[in-house]
Amino acid sequence: MSLRSRVDSRKLYFALIVLPALGLIVVPLTQPSIVLYEGETRFSGDEAYTLLSKIVTEYRRRVVGSEADRRIALWIYDYFKEIGLESYIQVFYTRSFNGNIVKAFNVYGIKRGEVDKYIVLIAHHDVVPWTVEGANDNAAGLAVLLELARVFSQRNTRLGVIFLSPDAEETGLWGTRFFVKEFPYVDRVVAAISIDMCAWKEAEGYALYAFNSAEDPLELCDGGLLYLMKAHEKFGYLIKVSEPVLAARLGLMTLFGTDSQVFVSKGIQAVGISDYPLYPYWHTVEDSLDKVSKESLKRVGDLLERIVLTIDLNGHVPSVGKHYYFINSVVVTWHILLYIFFTLYVPAVYEVIYLYSRERSKLIPGFVVFTLFYLCSLICLIIALLSAIFLMNAYLSLIISFILLIVLVKVMAPKFSADWRSLKLATVTSTIFTYSLLAQNYSLALLLVAPLLYVSIIARPIKHLKIRLLVSLIFPLIVFLPEAYFILEAASILGFKTSSSTLVFFAEYMLCKEISSFLFFILYFSLLVAIVITLEQILRPES
Repeated sequence: MSLRSRVDSRKLYFALIVLPALGLIVVPLTQPSIVLYEGETRFSGDEAYTLLSKIVTEYRRRVVGSEADRRIALWIYDYFKEIGLESYIQVFYTRSFNGNIVKAFNVYGIKRGEVDKYIVLIAHHDVVPWTVEGANDNAAGLAVLLELARVFSQRNTRLGVIFLSPDAEETGLWGTRFFVKEFPYVDRVVAAISIDMCAWKEAEGYALYAFNSAEDPLELCDGGLLYLMKAHEKFGYLIKVSEPVLAARLGLMTLFGTDSQVFVSKGIQAVGISDYPLYPYWHTVEDSLDKVSKESLKRVGDLLERIVLTIDLNGHVPSVGKHYYFINSVVVTWHILLYIFFTLYVPAVYEVIYLYSRERSKLIPGFVVFTLFYLCSLICLIIALLSAIFLMNAYLSLIISFILLIVLVKVMAPKFSADWRSLKLATVTSTIFTYSLLAQNYSLALLLVAPLLYVSIIARPIKHLKIRLLVSLIFPLIVFLPEAYFILEAASILGFKTSSSTLVFFAEYMLCKEISSFLFFILYFSLLVAIVITLEQILRPES
């Protein structure tokens, strides 16, 4: 190959590498257009606190099927009626925490608008048996809902507003499931917002979550409602959305949900709003009135009043598609993600063709060594999961399996040799295959596999020892970036001990309930580890 053709080839290679990233340049031009409501708010923190005090003193232990649960439903019904709303009670039967069939009660009030379309605000009134007051989960949410009902009963709006207090949320969102099934105008709902654990007086801000389907945790609603709510940071709120989107895309929101998820299953834009960081007294006897304040109720009430009025002002919720990511307040829409997804194939396929043309006579050793590393990774990951369940410590199990993996690789690797190009061909080919399997959910494919493709494509032997060591550290960080980010966020919110036990519980849940997801998990993460090990071999210059 001549010097000129070599230079031209490098220019083409560089152009192909940066082609996917060019889509990010036009992201600011693809933002939805919305007009924020900037007028006064009428929500009263004092009124909400009075309602909250009544709920936690007169309706303690309001577990589904209990007398307190029945009485609070009747009180909510009377409240809606007194402020002039159309007031309804839905009676249905469901299972209680002890497995018995019990009577449950949904209550909702309707404030009609100028058009026959609705915003639904939701706050469940039931609690778990191992709490007493349930002050923040979810008496505070109910108090906010009732005060918002009073405020909007006195406002003229274009859209109607439905104030729904479902029962049996804590046993599986059964009240909302019943409402969505029986309510005749559910197809006229433009947005649904669940108010759940969002008035903790020590909270720094709010997290938007539970915008995934109740049936499929990997199916997310359109991101337009999240974008609209996130835009209200203009008024001084801290609203977290990037981390929940990341967790949802990874399918890690299975254990955390709220009533909004049922609306997502019907194709309606819906989201849950909750405290950030996570409320530490959730589902405990310490969830009491002293954890909430008039100021925290006022803060979330004002925010929700503004959000409803913004939706009403625009007449609809903007659409960005079901595939999206957030970079701070900027949303990367489905158009951009789809462009990046397909253009990422170009340098990967180019690299495969180039390597095949150079190494067609040496293909087998590279694939044999890569398969060997994959099997070692698979064995160690299975050991890590089993030991995590046995030891009840996810992080200790990872350290043990990591040490075992190093030993296995050090023992096995010297017995097999392969040219770096054939190793790279095996790595890129395996990554493209995985990338293609996830094509149906291309935003998930980008999150999980795009980092692998990039590092696999650009990997080359490096002669300089210090540079090689630096790259050896950087490549694993890039490959495991989404997973590491989520674990660090979980540890920062829950603490290492709680986050470790939560990961163990999640592994047990998948093993017992989601076996297909469990198998995907171990096969995929074994691939990640195998690629990192193989990249380490590729970076070493041949003697």
